[in-house]
Amino acid sequence: MKKTVIVNIYNFIRKSHEEPSRFIQDDFDTIQKQIQVVRQYGLPATYALKYDALTDGRYQKLLRENTDPQDEISAWWEITRELCEKAGVRFRGKVTEEFDERVNSAYSIGYEPEERRRLVDAYMDTFREVFGRYPQSIGSWVLDTVTLEYAARKYGITAGATCRDQIGTDGFTLWGGYPNGVYYPSRLNENLPSQAVENQLPVPVFRRADGTRIEMEHEGFAYHLTVERGTVTKAGAEGVCIAPVDGKISLRLADAAPAGPLYTPQYLQDPAPLDRVGTAWKPTDRIPPFPPEMCPATCIFPSGTQAEVTLHTRQEGVVRYTTDGSVPDEHAPVYTGPITLREDTELSVRLFLPDGRCSEVARARYRFVLTEMELQSHTRFAPRAVFSRGGIRGLLAPRRGSCDYLCGEWLGTLQDLDVTAVLPHPREIESIGLGFLSHHRSGIVFPEYIELFTGPDAANLTLKDTLRLPCAPCEREIVKKDFVFPVGETLGSFRVVARRYARMPAWCAYKGVPDVFTMADTLLVKPKDP
Repeated sequence: MKKTVIVNIYNFIRKSHEEPSRFIQDDFDTIQKQIQVVRQYGLPATYALKYDALTDGRYQKLLRENTDPQDEISAWWEITRELCEKAGVRFRGKVTEEFDERVNSAYSIGYEPEERRRLVDAYMDTFREVFGRYPQSIGSWVLDTVTLEYAARKYGITAGATCRDQIGTDGFTLWGGYPNGVYYPSRLNENLPSQAVENQLPVPVFRRADGTRIEMEHEGFAYHLTVERGTVTKAGAEGVCIAPVDGKISLRLADAAPAGPLYTPQYLQDPAPLDRVGTAWKPTDRIPPFPPEMCPATCIFPSGTQAEVTLHTRQEGVVRYTTDGSVPDEHAPVYTGPITLREDTELSVRLFLPDGRCSEVARARYRFVLTEMELQSHTRFAPRAVFSRGGIRGLLAPRRGSCDYLCGEWLGTLQDLDVTAVLPHPREIESIGLGFLSHHRSGIVFPEYIELFTGPDAANLTLKDTLRLPCAPCEREIVKKDFVFPVGETLGSFRVVARRYARMPAWCAYKGVPDVFTMADTLLVKPKDP
């Protein structure tokens, strides 16, 4: 059966996720990389600007210089103090000792209807001053009918983007809205399609970040829906019942009328007047090529062995590399085959094309450590497979964690991480370390302090050292770092305890919240002699 799939690449851009707004280099770099990847594939995209990013010269320059005519620059509707000041509206935000979800201050639903119109006027005035026109679409986690209607009527907004259904996420719940796809919202409720033309807003709304789409057939009829979580219960001839975990809400579906055609004959005959942006793949020669990929990526190897790393590219060219962490230039060695490693190495690689373009530098760090030991732990790890890494033995797995905490290589817990290792035989150890992740906007921070106990066996361990980590923001928003104890003694066993904060520190996005996540990837035990 032929299917039509519509994909919107939608990137909302904030200068800051908190108030007062502050420039975050990690976020800027991420947007820059995302624009580059989209352009490398020649795809169109929408970049929706929150007011703090709209007024920041760095983001203005980035979008002016790095977007194509097929791209769209639009409005991201989160309210900031600066926008309120320009509109003459009282900002609802507040500063507290605990995390403020900011639902009533960051979204327009927290403001009176007349205030919402003034906020739209203020935003549109600045947008036109910066880009010389008004945006064509507006998006947010939470939209409202007043804002949509006013932005469409006065400024020509042609589309809106809103959030999928969610329960208790970011301090608010949206549930029971249109399951999937695009719809014309009701003037009474922007989350539901209008049942009659005279009651609809003339602005189609797209649902962003939809959950898993269920497509099944039961007792002769087909149904399609999206659910955030819950169970599917057979209901016989009456249909199918979808019930959330708490059982408070249920949705019963029965046989539906056949769906009409996705495209009207008028659109199929001449789509150009309705399509505002092109959707064809468009190669370009103005952007850097993809960097080489390393196989394996950053990982550990058993001490005393040798390893090989191979490089792969998506485009034809010359690959050059260095093994000391420096940036490869035109004088660096040329890759001709697998690179042999016998010691700790930071490999840097780069692709050079015949037309003079070169890729960004790709880096991977390889460590040679002890991997044969017995690990014991009473720590309760996260039940989700993506955070459990197969249990405590995951700390000896070859692959290292990345800056993406969902990569599957991080071992997560809401308790102190406590691990005891027993070596096959006594060994002179040079150092013992453990890798951690800090991503405080996702509730993940480095431990408050780490303790190392050493001894001849697991029953006779004494405290050797305590490493107290700075209670302060890291140099970047997302950081992975190895914390290493010098040892310099012969031992048969050791214990590492990473003590987490009782509550998220004041500098974190979720300050004051008790659920502090600790994530570790690899135990790094360096012998004196391989």
